[in-house]
Amino acid sequence: MTVRLQVDAGQITCQVADQGIGIPADELGNIFQRFQRGSSTESQRRAGTGLGLRFVNVVCARHAGTVAVQSEPGEGSVFTLTLPRYELE
Repeated sequence: MTVRLQVDAGQITCQVADQGIGIPADELGNIFQRFQRGSSTESQRRAGTGLGLRFVNVVCARHAGTVAVQSEPGEGSVFTLTLPRYELE
């Protein structure tokens, strides 16, 4: 797993990349929904409720940010979280 953090004048970007099983293209549109889990046998063997990415998406949105994913089955996924940067006074 690789984690990158970039701070610009107006935003903070956190990128998390893995070399996991990847996510099929037809499932990418649903991964941020409640109780969504991958359909592959490998995904089904892992414990979980399908709430983790939903939680990330909701928290990000409530802080005026975005979360996106790029993935290829068999090659892994890259999640990019972007949040506005606020200066403390």
